[in-house]
Formats: sequence, structure tokens, C-alpha cells
Amino acid sequence: MRVRGTGTFFLTVAAGMAGWFLLGGPHVLESFRYHAARGLGIESLYAGALLAWGRLAAIDIPWVIEHKAVHLVPEWGSRLAALAAPLQAAALLLVLAQFWWRGMAEGVRYSGAAVLACLVTSKVLSPQYLLWLFPFIVVLGGWTGSRARWLFLFVCLTTALIYPGPGFALLLDHQGAAIFVLNLRNVLLLALLALLLYGPGAGSW
Repeated sequence: MRVRGTGTFFLTVAAGMAGWFLLGGPHVLESFRYHAARGLGIESLYAGALLAWGRLAAIDIPWVIEHKAVHLVPEWGSRLAALAAPLQAAALLLVLAQFWWRGMAEGVRYSGAAVLACLVTSKVLSPQYLLWLFPFIVVLGGWTGSRARWLFLFVCLTTALIYPGPGFALLLDHQGAAIFVLNLRNVLLLALLALLLYGPGAGSW
């Protein structure tokens, strides 16, 4: 059964990639190059921590608009941005290890954990990315599912305070309250990931 499931997974990925290249052609590679060239998004986990440090050190971390989004300037963000890909790989391996340790059960739950692991370790964390989590969070059962939905609600509320709320303009102005809300949102995302990885199984209440 596990061999069949693994084979189905790779066939699904291969079919998806083939369809992507069939529809996009050479533009698919352009998309990869475009996103690889992006810097550290101001709403990312790394940028939030750096902005908080700058606030404590009385340093305004400069930002710039590039790739139609706000990023920290390369002098501050490029090194952290370079860490994103290996940290994403490590986070996915952690999810896979926990999935295997739990007997490779609750595939939807750990699929959601994999998506979330990619999000929180990404160098860009746009608010619309949270939509990717909805299909996984809403169907989780038991104690973990109930707590995950409450956590996700608070994640969405704090995100809305940043964008489209007033927080984004305040964040660009290096206001302490906005930096706090951003980091609170990011900590809640990490807590949600920890819950999905280590919370009780679906039959537990």
C-alpha cells in the first residue's frame, strides 16, 4: 500500500509538471528565474525578526520596492534570503520524518503541514498564501483539528491587521506596534506548524 501510494505521488507530481510545461512552455523557466531573483519580503519570518531587532537597536532597516512587492534592501536581506531554500528543504524533511514516525497516517494533515512548512520558511510570505492552507485546516478532526482552526483564525486576523489593514503602512514606517503584530502572526504560524506536526492524532479529543 505504501509503495502504491508513493508511486501515485510521483506520478501525480510528474503529470502536474508536464501539464505546467505544456501550458507555459519557456515561460515556466522565466517564472523560476523571476522568483529566484526576489529578495527578502518584508512580511517574511526572517524580515519580521530583523525588523524587531532593528527596532530594539534603534535602527530603521531600509526597504525597497522590487518585483512589484516590498523587500528589505539587499544589504540587509540577501544573506537571509539565501538561507530560505535550504531551510525550506530542512522543514520539509522534518515533516516527512514526523509523518513516517506516526505510521504514515493522516495524509491530509501532514500535507497541510508540508505546505505550511514551505510558507513559514519562504523568503516571501504574501497574505494570500494563507489561502493554500484552508483546504487542509477545515477538514482536520479531533483535538488537533479543533485547536488548529482556532490558531488559524488568529493567524488570519493578525494578517488582516497588516494587510489590507493599517498595519502595512505602519510597518513601512517602522512603527513598533506593526512590527509586533507581524511577528505575532509569524509566531502563530510556527505554533500552528508545531501543532500539526506534534499534536494528538485524529481520534483524540
